[in-house]
Amino acid sequence: MIPSVFDDAKTNRKKIVRLLVFTIITWLVLSRIIFNLFLSFSDTKITAHRGSTIFSPENTLPSVVEAISFNVDFIEIDVQLTKDNKVILLHDETFKRVGGVDKRPDELTYEEVKQIDVGSYKSGIVFVTAPLLEEVIDLCKLSNTKLLIELKSYSKKGLSKEVVRIIKEKDYIDNCYVQSFDSQLIREVKAIEPRIKVGLLTYSPAIVTYANNLFVDFFSIYYLSITPRIELYLKDNNKELFCFTPSTKAEIHMAFNSGVDNVITNDVELARLLVLTKKKK
Repeated sequence: MIPSVFDDAKTNRKKIVRLLVFTIITWLVLSRIIFNLFLSFSDTKITAHRGSTIFSPENTLPSVVEAISFNVDFIEIDVQLTKDNKVILLHDETFKRVGGVDKRPDELTYEEVKQIDVGSYKSGIVFVTAPLLEEVIDLCKLSNTKLLIELKSYSKKGLSKEVVRIIKEKDYIDNCYVQSFDSQLIREVKAIEPRIKVGLLTYSPAIVTYANNLFVDFFSIYYLSITPRIELYLKDNNKELFCFTPSTKAEIHMAFNSGVDNVITNDVELARLLVLTKKKK
């Protein structure tokens, strides 16, 4: 059974969420506005992994707001389908880790999903629900922030079609990139809407992986799998190189030195600082 939430408690939790969002926006934006003024343009883009999770729970509206306040180039999110075909944010196959409910999204309606708290695992007090893709796009449009949308391969059939429909309906094609470990899912996206940039996620160090998937616009590669040969091959074939998920100073430096186009990281604040340091040298 899905845990029920009493009306009064739900109202109070919503107020806490609003206060949290306002606090994040105010504190982070004001405290970093001078820093961002000094940031020079960098060829290497910074992407917040599952939103910015320094203060906020992953794949939630607060994590999106936090990422926007850090002035990132992209926000990476994970999406799946509910039982009634709503596209929601969730990384894992079930809600067990973040919400304590051992159910898959496609086993629940969106109304049932809204009863699951996916925020208190991080803060201990804040009730946050898994947001809709439409809500995230609406937030990103306010700041013209790009989205990197990962299609989860264990979601039910029809995810590619619904994601493309929403992107087109929201008129955000140029600012939405779609990626997946499942090449079939991104092939479906490209077939439905060729204007959307798609990418293959991979841990593979083998050139054959890239040679067999040259229909994509970019590759998102595990940062330790990147080799000079792969880098040269992608450059020769005009493919962008994204990497995941360097998050320490040494790892991010390694990614920068690999010549990647986009660093997907859990520590966007550190990555931003290292971009500034890199440009000063």
